[in-house]
This record gives sequence, structure tokens and C-alpha cells, in this order.
Amino acid sequence: MKLNLQNLTLALFALLICSVSFGQNACSGKLADAKFLFESGQIEEIPSILDSCMHKGFSRDQKIQAYRLLIQVYLFDYNPIKANQIMDQMLHDIKDYKLQPTDPVEFIELFNTYRLYPTWGIGLKSEINLSSINVIKNYSIASTNAADKSYEPIEPGWNAGISLNRFFANKLWVTASLVYQTMNYSSHEWINQKQGEALTFREKNSMFSFPIIFNYAILNKTVSPFIYGGAQLAYLYHAKASLFPSSITDYHFTGNVTNSRNNYNIFASGGLGLSVKSTSGLYLISVGYDYNLSSYTKSDKRYSNLNDILTNQHLDDNFRINKFNLSLSYSHLFYRIKKKQLK
Repeated sequence: MKLNLQNLTLALFALLICSVSFGQNACSGKLADAKFLFESGQIEEIPSILDSCMHKGFSRDQKIQAYRLLIQVYLFDYNPIKANQIMDQMLHDIKDYKLQPTDPVEFIELFNTYRLYPTWGIGLKSEINLSSINVIKNYSIASTNAADKSYEPIEPGWNAGISLNRFFANKLWVTASLVYQTMNYSSHEWINQKQGEALTFREKNSMFSFPIIFNYAILNKTVSPFIYGGAQLAYLYHAKASLFPSSITDYHFTGNVTNSRNNYNIFASGGLGLSVKSTSGLYLISVGYDYNLSSYTKSDKRYSNLNDILTNQHLDDNFRINKFNLSLSYSHLFYRIKKKQLK
């Protein structure tokens, strides 16, 4: 019984392969017949011959040939309305079609009366970032010398989110996103440089940001450099800090410092990159910089806990937290086909 079931499965599979192959061969024969009739000037029967294979049976190349042939038939039959309907179907079905040197003149003229362009796009984006600290004013328990304190990123942060694109032309579009991001930085402060005593402060934060970005492609081509600029509102919902002196290996202090940070930060964003457009989507790779327009720290919270300040020997500077970005994104595109206005 088991052997019979296996044989039956193989037989059904073979039958399926044969039926698909037969269908393709049958449609290939119909396309050849339609071409012969067209060359013979017998165009009346061509639409009915090709109709059964337009939805299923033709390969991509065969379907292009069939569309082209049908358009020629209706143009030669003085039926521009039907020719336009077929051209519209072709552009919806084969969005990446490019004119070929062998295309008939009448076909090229009709093709050039249409415009295919994206209207909306929805997609995903991911980034890695490196924080960049801009000190507005230094504060310190041990030293008033700004040179005694330095900042650097601990490790790259990362961003991930969803985006919505609205295209106003082939070269201009606006992107609105919802992004989750992390940023990390550390500061190193000398307490007693002669004796080699120092404090290292490390912070890791998490934010939700809402960027609105204007993008402009330099070239109206499939692959083009582009520039962008805009702003984003970021909401800080968690910041964790660790502080330890150079004299011990265990953390001296670890805790939540969210209350001493501004929860809302506005960034100005700008950068450049490379865009690659296909019929289904838009791929972007870019580098950029986000500049915080306000202070990251709360001035009114700087001296709120004097006991911790004296114990840890650390006082927050007034600074901005900015970041460099390397971004990769993909958006699925929704197209509109429009007949050009005759002048």
C-alpha cells in the first residue's frame, strides 16, 4: 500500500509537469501563429488567439511580445482606445519595461505618452550610530579644567524602525518614520592626574524618535546619489549609567539616570547616500549626522542629590548628545500610471 501511494504521488507529479510544459508549448505555438497572421496582414483573429495565454501560459518575454503585438494590431485597426487599454495593462503588469531598439515606431510613440511613477512607499530601516558629545559647559567636583575631561562612544548604537514615503516627483520624496534607537557614550575625568586617579562614566540610553525627512535624488535614474535633510523628535524613556574609579575594578555606581536627562530632544538631520530603484521597491544606503538642538542634561537636576555627587565625585556637564549614522532601508513602492497631457 505504501509503495502504491508513492507511485501514485510520482505519477501525479509527472502529470503536473507535463501539463505545465504542454501549456507553455501550446502558448508558444499561439504566439507564433499570431506573429504569422500579423505579417500576413490578417489581424482580426490575433486578439482571440492570444487572449487565453495572457493571464497564464506565457513567459515574461513572451507576454511582452504579445502585448506589443496586440498594441500594433489595434493601432493598425484604427482603434486607439483599445491600444491605450492594452498599453495600460502592460505597464501595470511589467513596470520595469524599457524601450528596445527593435520596438516598432508606433509602439514607441504610444509608450512615450505614458508616465509611470511611484506615489507611496512603506518599508523598514536599520542604522548603526556613533555618539558625538558637544559640551556646552563643563562642571566638575575635582577640576575646572575642561582638558581634564573627555568623551568618546563606548560602542555603536543601533536604530530600527518603519517608514512611510510620499513621492511628489521622481526625484523628490518625504519620509516619516517611527524608530527605536540606542546611543552609548563614556566620559573620562581626571580626579588627580599626578597620582593617576580618574573616573570613567558610561551611559546607555534608549529612545523612540519620529523623523520627518526630505529626500532629493540628484539624477532621474535607477541608481542615483541623493541628499536629505529634516528634523526628528526623540523621546528618551530610559538611560542607565555606570561610574567607577580607576583604583577599583568593580562598578562604584550603577543606576537609572533618566530623571536627570531631558526626555524630549529635537535633532536636525542631514546626510547623503545612494538610491537604487526597482519596480517593486526603493533601496537606500546613506551616511548622516543628527545634531541635538537642545541640552541633553537637565540643569535643575544637576545638584538634586548632593550626597551622590560627593560620594561618586561626578557632576554632569551641560552637553548635547549627537550622532553619526550609517543607514540601510528598503521601501515597497506603489506606482501610478498616468497618461501625459498633450500640449
